[in-house]
Amino acid sequence: PLKPGDRIAGQFRLRYTNQPENTTYHRGNGILLLGYPRGQVNTQPCEEIPLRYVPALLRQKLIGILENTFPTDTAFFAKALLLGDRTDMDYETNTAFKVSGISHIIAVSGLHVSILFSLVYLIAGKRRVMTVLLGIPTILLFAAVAGFTPSITRACLMQLLMLLALLLKKEYDPPTALSVAALVMLVLQPMVITSASFQLSVGCMIGIFAFSEPLRQYILSFGKLKEKSKGKSLKAKIIRWTTGSVAVTLSAMVVTTPLCAIHFGMI
Repeated sequence: PLKPGDRIAGQFRLRYTNQPENTTYHRGNGILLLGYPRGQVNTQPCEEIPLRYVPALLRQKLIGILENTFPTDTAFFAKALLLGDRTDMDYETNTAFKVSGISHIIAVSGLHVSILFSLVYLIAGKRRVMTVLLGIPTILLFAAVAGFTPSITRACLMQLLMLLALLLKKEYDPPTALSVAALVMLVLQPMVITSASFQLSVGCMIGIFAFSEPLRQYILSFGKLKEKSKGKSLKAKIIRWTTGSVAVTLSAMVVTTPLCAIHFGMI
């Protein structure tokens, strides 16, 4: 068994990751070459695992816990839902998620970061400084364990900027945070712009920032919903929540639908 930090030696066949079927995934993650072993391969174990590989080991331990906790027929879904690991998901199930348009549920993204931040906020007793002190290392660790995929990196960078704004008592501007997050990712890994995950994640947020509020106001203009949404009654809260959710969903789809058609050939 191999572990991070080990060295392998032998003969390998190498190929560029510029094939059309792989270019958006491999190149977007900075993988320019794939190696395939030919014949016997020798392994040289490392004596001490480098610190940068600790999150990868923690990820493997979490996967092992999930495999031991959940039944075989549901463990693959738990791993995909919590860590974005789809290695054990069969082709039929993976395709069903794509065709039904709910693939984002098993892609680690802003939804996971929001839930994680909410938990940290509650544990910190909603105290500003404590939330920041607990939130920053927790979010960074989660991003590392998730493998710094484009969608999770974008969400974590925006969340970190929000925490810094909270600490410094500054106004948090979401479009600016998105721009900074995208810029940092492109500086660190320029090829990430070819990743479907990056395009969908950033495109989703652009759609929400640009269209969600006008769409919400448009929906509220029907049947005097705007008047009914005012106040603290349960009915008013339900109207606000429903119209807001519909507006956010539709506005995200304005940008992501064409991208899905281009990358996956289906909507």
